[in-house]
Amino acid sequence: MSSHSANVRRVMEEERQKNERRGMDGQEGYYGQLTGKVYPSREAKEHYELREAMHRGIDPTQILLEGLSLEQIRALDTYSRRSDKDREDALAMQIAISDFRELHPEFIDGDNCTNGPMMQLILEHSGVKYPTLPQLEEAYQFLRAKGFLHLDQKELNRQAKEEAQERARQIRARGGVAAVAANMPVESEEELERMPLDELRRRANGFGV
Repeated sequence: MSSHSANVRRVMEEERQKNERRGMDGQEGYYGQLTGKVYPSREAKEHYELREAMHRGIDPTQILLEGLSLEQIRALDTYSRRSDKDREDALAMQIAISDFRELHPEFIDGDNCTNGPMMQLILEHSGVKYPTLPQLEEAYQFLRAKGFLHLDQKELNRQAKEEAQERARQIRARGGVAAVAANMPVESEEELERMPLDELRRRANGFGV
């Protein structure tokens, strides 16, 4: 849910493109500062520059940071120093998202759907960086109640049918429609034997006093 790393990579690539074509005496190619040679590809340049750095005992990261401003290097350092808590929270968030999708197969997600961005917007507005499953559920129910989500209607119909079947099963288990309508719990023979006499008399009289 964060574009920080993508922005860092973009800045690095822009700076690299500005500096990578450095020829000597008009030679076109990729100039290596350590080797003093021009290479036909960036991959070849980095390969031989790293080998030369290791041969000289130079920290190879200096080559990778070549061409970056101090501000960009600091941004990379800050990103690399993400706390263990951040990494744990990010992992927990991925698990929560996976569980949420399992619980809500009707939720449509993808590049051409606004559901994901809508969820992200409501969570960010609430100040949530790494949402938990309850927070995802709360955002989902809020947006669904407002009619802001595009859901899989076929899946919703399937869920409604399963819920109706479960209600019917429970009604049958309680003795059928008549028993439910009369609000008459159905006990086993053992439960009836343990029931107080006054309660048996009250039920025999149609729940009268």
